[in-house]
Amino acid sequence: MRKLFLVMLSLALGFAFLPSLAFAQTGSYRTTFQIRNLSTTAAANVQVRFINQDGTVATVFSGPIPAGGSVNFFDLTAAEGGTGWSGNPLATVPAGFNGSVEVLSDQPIVAVTNILQIAGGGIRLGESYSGFNSGDTTFFLPVLMRNNSGFNTWFNVQNVSSSPVQVTINYTPAPGSGNGTPATEGPVTIQSGAAKTFRQDTNAALSGGDPTGVFIGLAKVTSTGGPIVVTVNQENASSGQLLTYNGIGQSAAASTLVAPLLQSNNGGFFTSIAVTNVGTASTNVTITYSPNVATGSGVCPTPSPFTVNNLSPNVGTNIIQIAGNPFSDPQFSGCRYIGSATISSSNGQPLVAVVNQLSLTSKNSSSYEAFNPASATKEVIVPIAQSGTAFSSVQVYNAGSASTSATLSFTPNTATDANKCGNPNPVNIPNIPAGGSVTLIQLAGNFEGADPQFNGCRYIGSATVVGPDGAKLLAVVNQLAFGSGDSLFSYNGFNR
Repeated sequence: MRKLFLVMLSLALGFAFLPSLAFAQTGSYRTTFQIRNLSTTAAANVQVRFINQDGTVATVFSGPIPAGGSVNFFDLTAAEGGTGWSGNPLATVPAGFNGSVEVLSDQPIVAVTNILQIAGGGIRLGESYSGFNSGDTTFFLPVLMRNNSGFNTWFNVQNVSSSPVQVTINYTPAPGSGNGTPATEGPVTIQSGAAKTFRQDTNAALSGGDPTGVFIGLAKVTSTGGPIVVTVNQENASSGQLLTYNGIGQSAAASTLVAPLLQSNNGGFFTSIAVTNVGTASTNVTITYSPNVATGSGVCPTPSPFTVNNLSPNVGTNIIQIAGNPFSDPQFSGCRYIGSATISSSNGQPLVAVVNQLSLTSKNSSSYEAFNPASATKEVIVPIAQSGTAFSSVQVYNAGSASTSATLSFTPNTATDANKCGNPNPVNIPNIPAGGSVTLIQLAGNFEGADPQFNGCRYIGSATVVGPDGAKLLAVVNQLAFGSGDSLFSYNGFNR
């Protein structure tokens, strides 16, 4: 059976370590997850294994997913799109579960996890991450923090091999004074299938032993004995913000990366790019922006390339698409930008990067990983697409050398309420310029990318972006819930 590894969060109510309408609990945290069956001809027989941090199996949940369909797990049950499932994780996974999930299937699958913290009947904060289909023995974490203006990070490392592994973390502070000290954690043994949580807020070694000290930097996670996967959470518990990204394996590093969605002063949103040189020599890193696709007054002209010189090995930098910060790109001062970018090394050194999205006018924030363009294909899977109390948007990027068309098609609607949409029609994208992107939003309105067929109704499902033969597409998905908390969730689409 094929395996999909889902790094899980700690939970407290009935947490299921992954996507969509299922829950996982870590104190007030809960997770939902959505699994998509990629076969269009055969139902997938799926087994979901909840694994404690000591490697023991807390419970097993199994059932079918129709050909080409998806199941949305909420409160640990196959809520929408799932019938015929056996087991009762809601009753058998103990409160306070802190572990991982391993999904096995006899058909190819992908999955996405939504992380939620509920307060006052609504979302206080939330984020998404993509499940892993395989692991690596070296991962890079470009953004880690301790006591940084209220932000702290913590990450889970899951052993995806069949035997125990030894994991070591090497932390490196950002250049400059006041950013902390180098530190090493481990080696730590992690059992097969299990995950271990590493918290930076309780690791005083990162600030030279100062219990209230600051760390701003990055880490390299290595394993011996087998492959691992890593998911990182950037959390501000006071303000109620959460940004989550997947660690980036050594095999995904590249001398040129792609960021499909960048923005500045776009409804209050801006982005920042955290880039790390994971090579062996210093390099100059250049951000080359696409033309601005924003319309109306106050838009930026196409930004000029922005270069950071002499970035040393195992050192990172941050480039912010808004003015007023020491790391800011000043050409975004006071104007609106929506676009994409390539991130390139001047001498072929491999890079990794994470893009943070933040709002100046709300708590909404999220992260995604920059792509190696070699991973681009003509087809991208979007495991969670929705409209209603929350909606999704798909940013489709063309990594090819010529413009291309594409089609965004949707699976049947699995929503069960009376206000459900009909099954959505495909959306044709006539032109995506080379090195550019197009936004498609599953919400009606008078703005770029709005889709009127989702007007006033609820949709739960998944989607697929398909271009012609030879197309090289990538996609980032944002989900935004209506509410006052941090309700922005982002994840990378799956290429196949």
